[in-house]
Amino acid sequence: MAKKGTPNDKLWAVILAGGKGQRLFPLSNPMKEKQFVWISSETGSLLQNTIRRFISIGVKPTNVVIITTCDRQTQLASDDALSLGVLSQNIYQIAPDLGYTGAMNAGTEFVSRIDANAIIINSPSDQLIEKNASFKDSMQTAIEYASKGSFANVGVRITDLVTYMGTGHMQYDKEGRITKFIEKPDRELADKLMREGNTACNTGINVWRADRFLDAVKGENLKDMPTDKFMEILMRKDLRAVVGTFPWYDCGTLSSLHDVGMAMGKGTPDHHNVTYGNVKKGGTQGTYCHESYIRAESGHRIEAYNIPEAAVIANFINGKPAFVACAKSESQRMREVAEEFERTGTLKVGPENEVLLTDVSDECAIAVIGLPGAKVVVTKGKTPGVKYNWLITMPN
Repeated sequence: MAKKGTPNDKLWAVILAGGKGQRLFPLSNPMKEKQFVWISSETGSLLQNTIRRFISIGVKPTNVVIITTCDRQTQLASDDALSLGVLSQNIYQIAPDLGYTGAMNAGTEFVSRIDANAIIINSPSDQLIEKNASFKDSMQTAIEYASKGSFANVGVRITDLVTYMGTGHMQYDKEGRITKFIEKPDRELADKLMREGNTACNTGINVWRADRFLDAVKGENLKDMPTDKFMEILMRKDLRAVVGTFPWYDCGTLSSLHDVGMAMGKGTPDHHNVTYGNVKKGGTQGTYCHESYIRAESGHRIEAYNIPEAAVIANFINGKPAFVACAKSESQRMREVAEEFERTGTLKVGPENEVLLTDVSDECAIAVIGLPGAKVVVTKGKTPGVKYNWLITMPN
């Protein structure tokens, strides 16, 4: 087995980049899915961060395969990946109805046509993972399992109860064989499992040898197969848990982007706000924003006052300005907001909120969720590069 970080001709990464990621709306939208959303100047997009992560442990850029499901995703993946050394012919577009398990199978078949005995790392494209020694050791262990014909799932140890309740987990026996998968346990079960100590958060990163996998699923219809049923197939063979202690973030919600920003040192030390873009934040008469993620994409300026624990985003979608202010506790509702926008082209504001449009079209899409009493004022930009000014305030 190659030394950690040394390029390995037998090692491949299949990165699944075909999902929508609607809970990051309006950063993710019908024209740019979550995996292509820029996170910071250091990480680039989520997809770029994922590619670099596996290159750092020995995957050659030419051995990276990116799975997409439409022409737009293929173009966006090319924009992100080719500059990192990924081959254009390795951006593999599949039918959108295959589902997650079908996509992994398609990726494995793609690689097996090049190398039937390849070791394949399968990974989502919407995570941020710190590439520390524990991550590299975990990946090396998983690769060793796969080289011997076993299957491996990479997990991470979680000690925070709230985080534990919000993620899926794998349970394993004394020999490290996975025996069960548990999806987002309630508080009582989460506390019990954490104390028992034989579970780990399932990162969705799994490793197998191409020929071994294709033999294991021969005769199975993997198209849109539920993940738990798919994992049962692998458990009947030999599915191993590899557990590390590396920092891991599932960038599934706007709230999670605040947590990532704080962990990357992007937050203000006094009020723990994370801000990007043309943003003015602060306070009047002693009232301040705190624990908030405030992001203005190009062409927008946001002024936020007295906004607590929220995500405030301004973006353009197909040339239409979209503004979302959402309490972090309501982040999961972004999916229904995104679906409403795709269906109607507009957004609704709660009856407890007020929006004032000044010298602008009323075609702006605005959503305010979980911030009772919040007031939004929209004006045309008066500075170069700014088309819309957004002021959002909360009552004292």
